[in-house]
Amino acid sequence: MLGGEGLDWNQHALLWNHALIRMMDIRFLTLPRGSEPYIYRLPASGFMYVASGQAKVHAEADTYQVEQHDLLHGGKGIRLVIEPDEEWFSFYLILYKATLTYPRSRQIHRLYAEIRPFDIPYVCSLTSTSLLQGLLADMIRHWQHPLPVYKLKVKASFYQFVFELMRMLDEQEREGSKPDLVELTVRYLQENYQKSITMDELAVMFNCSVSHLSRAFKHQMGASPIHYLIQIRMEHAKELLLGSKASLKTIADRIGYPDGFYFSRMFKKHTGYSPQHYRNLFTGTTDMHPVPYSPFNKAGIDMEQGSFSQYTENYYQYIQGEKQMKKMYTKPSTVAMTMLLCFALLLGACQSTANNAATSTIQGSSSPAARETAAAGAVEEPATTRIYKHLDGETEIPLEPKRVFTDLKVGQMMALGVKPIGSATYPLQTGFINSEGIEDVGIYPLNLEKLAALEPDLIILTEAWRDGGGYEVFSKIAPTVVIPNHAESMADELRMFGDLLGKKEEGERWLADFEAKVKTAKEKVDAVIGGEETFTILNVRKDAFFIYDDVNMGGSIIYKYLGLKPLEKVQADVLDGEVWEVSAEVVPEYIGDHLLLATNKDAGETLERYEKLWTNTSAVKNDKVYQIDFEQFLLSDPISLSHQLDIITDLLVEKNK
Repeated sequence: MLGGEGLDWNQHALLWNHALIRMMDIRFLTLPRGSEPYIYRLPASGFMYVASGQAKVHAEADTYQVEQHDLLHGGKGIRLVIEPDEEWFSFYLILYKATLTYPRSRQIHRLYAEIRPFDIPYVCSLTSTSLLQGLLADMIRHWQHPLPVYKLKVKASFYQFVFELMRMLDEQEREGSKPDLVELTVRYLQENYQKSITMDELAVMFNCSVSHLSRAFKHQMGASPIHYLIQIRMEHAKELLLGSKASLKTIADRIGYPDGFYFSRMFKKHTGYSPQHYRNLFTGTTDMHPVPYSPFNKAGIDMEQGSFSQYTENYYQYIQGEKQMKKMYTKPSTVAMTMLLCFALLLGACQSTANNAATSTIQGSSSPAARETAAAGAVEEPATTRIYKHLDGETEIPLEPKRVFTDLKVGQMMALGVKPIGSATYPLQTGFINSEGIEDVGIYPLNLEKLAALEPDLIILTEAWRDGGGYEVFSKIAPTVVIPNHAESMADELRMFGDLLGKKEEGERWLADFEAKVKTAKEKVDAVIGGEETFTILNVRKDAFFIYDDVNMGGSIIYKYLGLKPLEKVQADVLDGEVWEVSAEVVPEYIGDHLLLATNKDAGETLERYEKLWTNTSAVKNDKVYQIDFEQFLLSDPISLSHQLDIITDLLVEKNK
């Protein structure tokens, strides 16, 4: 087997470009030290990439000592004998069959006979393999998928794998040095922005410390890697919003966010617009330019969610909790949606007639006699409706609605003394909401027939849930207002609801009472907590760990209302960045002097297995860990926040007095 030095990789690339590839098999194998030698004769051409560990590899008459990041290539028939030297030895094996396509020139034919790139054996040590590792992981995941279409994705990834390999080997051959760290990071972020990426993962990938990578990247690019990643995602999001009819859930999935709610919040934070407002404002204009490296630069591309899209649970679990989220993102059947649409249209036609009659009564007859009566000084009936501008346009709504439906914002209405006639399931099953008398209209998508039977006079929908039927369908049932998934603050949202429901004075009274309550709580907490003491909010789920920001899970109470200080890393990565999920090994780096711990009901074993990792943190050693109820702290409506403030204040005062 030859070393990789001295080979002309551009000639190899030329021949690869003229080849027809068939993927034969992809495997990921782990061998323990002391096991019997792994003997395998390649049934086709193949690559072997060492993921971890060291081993002796016998390839026919040659023997090689290989380690992490080494790559071997061999043709059909080569016999491999692998003997691990370390406790574990892991490697990828990619088998393929390649044939030159016809017609081909004599030059290509001669070059192929001379080089035989698909049969030639070689081994090489790669200096940077982050891109290759990502592609290998994608290939094996898609290879194991039962749907045939994913095999096509494997082939596409394999071509990219070969391209990155040839480019890397050519650079190493010419430069004889490691590639530029920042250049590699930029390329990785641009090509993998759809994935969940953290600074810790990037540092491991490029074999450097987080601080070194951050300093080098910011010096050269003017922003941290995570902020650069956000910029990439925002530009792709803009392109999808303006160039497609994709739903917020679809766009979130395409650009690497867990769901439409979190994407909506990030988009508003970094652009100043909600996604729907941005789409309404700029669609059809030339003010926004396509992303240069975006694969979606064709205007009008339809990226609606399809059979192959799968969505993770909601960032804030804001809709249905752990189990219901899986159902939320299951696409409703076409038959069911068609029936519901027909029902809604029929109901709308009937309602339209009634509304027209009502409007006629309110506005008065247009007959000459009526006009004469009005001219003679008859008193017109006071208006009972008004025009309200919202994300999906303008809608005529009642001045004082009596029968209001909302998908998620039950707590906002109850704080104003208004009980909705119905809502989605989730707000009724968690937190501190008294659900008596509120009809449960189901999970996403909502039961439109049940909603219509409630005869609402106003429907208030968040923009993500509006997609579960479409604005037109909801507006046929009753006047419908579409609001942002999240407001800038609880106060802003409550004032918006006060305006919508004709309860402005009630809203201001509630806010004044809450402000006084916060002031009292803050005085109690400040008396026992030092100004420099730091706080962290950790959620432990089954085999997953999440660090929360200043929105929910007690974050708004701790960081906003009580003004307590987040750990510097939490501030940088979570509040200012977009880190949310972290690996167990790095959890201790995020724990400050005080830890609020929310453990899911099914995560007891996970907590027991990993909590030893943070036993040496300040919070644990000083007994400053506070258990909070995951379900009670999911929502961030006014009612829930008021109760959460009481709970956290009592916990902090009791443990630190």
